[in-house]
Amino acid sequence: MIYVLFLLASAAGARAQTTQVMLQQIAALQDYISIAGQGYRIAEDGIHLVSDIKNKEFDLHTLFFASLQTVDPAIKDMPSAAGILSLQAAILNLLSLADNRSRGSPELQAATTGYANNISTLLLLTSNSDLKMTDGERATCIEAIHAALAKEYAALIDFVNTTDILAADRLRAVASIQYINKLYGL
Repeated sequence: MIYVLFLLASAAGARAQTTQVMLQQIAALQDYISIAGQGYRIAEDGIHLVSDIKNKEFDLHTLFFASLQTVDPAIKDMPSAAGILSLQAAILNLLSLADNRSRGSPELQAATTGYANNISTLLLLTSNSDLKMTDGERATCIEAIHAALAKEYAALIDFVNTTDILAADRLRAVASIQYINKLYGL
C-alpha cells in the first residue's frame, strides 16, 4: 500500500509538474503570438507606407510630365518670339520682292515654304500641345530659331542687294550694247 501511495503521490507530482510545464509553454506561446502580431502590424504598416510613397511619387511624375505640355505665358511673350514673327514677315516681303524681280523663280518659292515651317515650329513651341518640353528648353529653341532667322535675314538682304546690283549691271550692259549697235548701225 505504501508503494501504491508512493506511486499515486509521484503520479500526482508528475502531473503537477507536467501541468506547470504546459502552463509555462502556453504563456510562452501567448507571448510569441503577441510578438508575432506586433511584427505583422509593423510589416503591414510598412507595406502601406511604401505603397503611399510609391503612389505619391507616381503622382509627382504624372504632374511633372503634364506640366511639360503646358506653356508658361512668359514663353509666349518672349521678345525673341515676337522677333521671329517680325523677321519672318520681313523675310517673306524680301522674298516676294525678289520673286517679283526674278519672275517667279522656283528656288525662291521653295525658300518661302521653308520659312513657313519656322512659324509652325514657333506655334508648336508656344502653345499647349503634345510637345513635352520644359519652359527652359522651349525658350532655348525659340532663341535658336530667332538667331538662325536673323542670320538668314542678313544673308537674304546681301543676296537681294547683290541681285539688284547684278540686275543693274545687266541693264547697263544691255544699254551699252544697244548704244554700240546703234552707233555702228548694227
